[in-house]
Amino acid sequence: MRRKIEKATSRYILENEGESTRLEAQARIQAYSIESELSHLNLRAGMRILDAGCGTGLVTRHLSTLGKSLLLECCDFSDLRLSAAHAQFRKENIEARLYKAD
Repeated sequence: MRRKIEKATSRYILENEGESTRLEAQARIQAYSIESELSHLNLRAGMRILDAGCGTGLVTRHLSTLGKSLLLECCDFSDLRLSAAHAQFRKENIEARLYKAD
């Protein structure tokens, strides 16, 4: 007997404007430290970094503060998340490429 395999959709179940705010707040809780989470990376000037599933761009924004002249690229499948990331990048004068991708 064959089982039908359903194709997964790339629809984000929490696709609403408030989710961007929630994700930003979650990343700023005292128990979480993006600095310590990324401290093991051996980054060098000119490296190309892909922030896959970038959400609101929190990781990219942190990487941009390291002064390493990194080539930052971000992708997400949520138009709302990409829009939020783009707005933050413009506000903070961060140069990064944004892509919509599954």
